[in-house]
Amino acid sequence: MITFVKKIRLNMRNQMTLFPKLLLLLLCTLTTIGVQAQGMDFFHGSWEEAKAMAKKENKHIVVDAYASWCGPCKKMARTTFKNTVVGEFYNENYVNFKIDMEKGEGPSLKSVFMVRAFPTIIYYNPEGKEVRRFKGFRPAEDFLLEGKKALVNKEELAEMKKTYEEGKKDPDFLKKYIEFLSYADQPKEEVVNTYLKTQSKKQLKNEKNMQLFYELADGIEDPFFQIMMENQEIYQKQFGKEESVKHFRNIAIKSFQKSLEKKDENLFKEVLGVVEKLDFERKDLLLLQMELEYYKKMQDWEKYAETAYTKIDDIEIDNSGFLNDVAWRFYLNIEDKAKLEKAEDWSKKSVALKSEYHNNDTLAAILFKLGKIEEGHKVALGAIEMAKARRQNFKGTQDLIDKYVK
Repeated sequence: MITFVKKIRLNMRNQMTLFPKLLLLLLCTLTTIGVQAQGMDFFHGSWEEAKAMAKKENKHIVVDAYASWCGPCKKMARTTFKNTVVGEFYNENYVNFKIDMEKGEGPSLKSVFMVRAFPTIIYYNPEGKEVRRFKGFRPAEDFLLEGKKALVNKEELAEMKKTYEEGKKDPDFLKKYIEFLSYADQPKEEVVNTYLKTQSKKQLKNEKNMQLFYELADGIEDPFFQIMMENQEIYQKQFGKEESVKHFRNIAIKSFQKSLEKKDENLFKEVLGVVEKLDFERKDLLLLQMELEYYKKMQDWEKYAETAYTKIDDIEIDNSGFLNDVAWRFYLNIEDKAKLEKAEDWSKKSVALKSEYHNNDTLAAILFKLGKIEEGHKVALGAIEMAKARRQNFKGTQDLIDKYVK
């Protein structure tokens, strides 16, 4: 039988990646749950003793395989493991075992844990069979979700599916089945809709259902999320306004990522509509970045350029990397002089905020494209000097000079 802590709240040519750096900074606020306190209690004993305890107490085991020099390991120990909600869940359901793979018992267990990167988190069932693992740092919310997924018993899930198909539809069973499906990453919409039919309008707003919806809604298309959006004020009272809005925004951003992956314009527009209805600071900036990322993914440079051209100057932006990324896209894809001159302004602001090789290279490229050869040449030479000082590859800038300077 799986045991869940009832009060857990899930809260989900340059250096730029899928999301600009500024959006990543916004996202990092979404995965903070609870407060920092005691957190996880780790077992202080041997691996064999940890397995014996897990079997005796019918608990799973989570292994933190780390190295003393590993930065992400230290960060996870300092933040994720000390989170109160994480501690409540893992202390309730797991024997928590830490092991330095390069010291003490660690080297002798290399063949057991098969660790090739740090940190590696490994989950075992009470019988000592591995059921799940992942590598690298996880913030509190993601680590909590990984722990829940590892608790799902596949045989029990299969039995629940059979029971459901045989006609069992009482609310308590359906609720538990939905939890299992969610943590097993299995489709749950049919069962969710069946469950919702068993609940009155008043019941949909009771504390147990609010907790269920808040924890398990995983996208804006989810029926649970739609109920939450219709009752934002109630959820803000229950979970706190700031925490609730962050959580809703987190769900919307996950759906936005899905719209990018699937190039789904309808979902993209639905995400924008949801974000518009939320109340948080810098909403206009997040909406702008979503639009630009989507049009970039779709290679729709006309809409990309028009969106940036008409909106960027109306929003306070102090992120050098974001401005540089947009300016560079204009250099690559836009021919309109007025729009390129606007990109020149953004590029100069990027350099003023934080002068680096990449944004000076972008500025030089835009200046060259606008026919400002002398000014572009000067900026390009400065960019090359920066690159040399930092041992960076400046071939692209040299190619620009060779192309435009006769």
